[in-house]
Amino acid sequence: MTMAEPREPTGGSTNNRAAFDYHSSRALLRRVLIQGKPAWSSWLLEDRHEEAQTVVDFLSKVLDDRVDLEGHEEKQILSAIRLIVESPLVYPRGFRLKVVQCDLSQPLNEGRFGYIYRGRLGNRAVCVKAVRLFTQQDNTRDFLAQAKEFALCAHLSHPNILPCYGIYLPEPGKLKICIVSKWMQRGDLRAYLSAYPDSPRRLFLVDVAAGLEYLHKHGIIHANLKAVRRSLTLSLF
Repeated sequence: MTMAEPREPTGGSTNNRAAFDYHSSRALLRRVLIQGKPAWSSWLLEDRHEEAQTVVDFLSKVLDDRVDLEGHEEKQILSAIRLIVESPLVYPRGFRLKVVQCDLSQPLNEGRFGYIYRGRLGNRAVCVKAVRLFTQQDNTRDFLAQAKEFALCAHLSHPNILPCYGIYLPEPGKLKICIVSKWMQRGDLRAYLSAYPDSPRRLFLVDVAAGLEYLHKHGIIHANLKAVRRSLTLSLF
């Protein structure tokens, strides 16, 4: 008499277990959200980097799924992600891009925190924003500002908010991050109005106001609203 070989779990049972774990985690998440900021502070410890990464990945998935997610919970999760990414190099793994083509020696423009480049992601043009790094000072503060910006932008979805595709690390392991977003063929609002001065201003104001209203509903305040930062899509008119 021989002993039967142990059976491998079927795909169905594996999927059921994954679904159970996910919903159990969602239930736990709701209890943690009630505790607020103190519940997330422990993930900022450097020796809990891997655990913090797992938490950020899970929170990102919850926001992407948007299943049974109430408005106040979405706002709380965004705040939690923004807090946890204060640990350098902790951001959702699902947004890491590896096939971005961009010459970082040829910036098209520059802003307060970084340089703007035109790159390619597959067969489409993309905007690549790289944090400005200084050789004679600590760049951690600027890097974290960029990471926090991405943590918010990656989970926003509105017709008047520039879509963010992900992040690109030109030098893995080093404190340098690039945010990859949609390339706006028509440029920013100031350049467009200079080229077409008779364009109806009120339509632009309505679009900007709608985008700001969406941000405010998620507890996000835009601190530097300028025409040069408002990009135009090809489908605007």
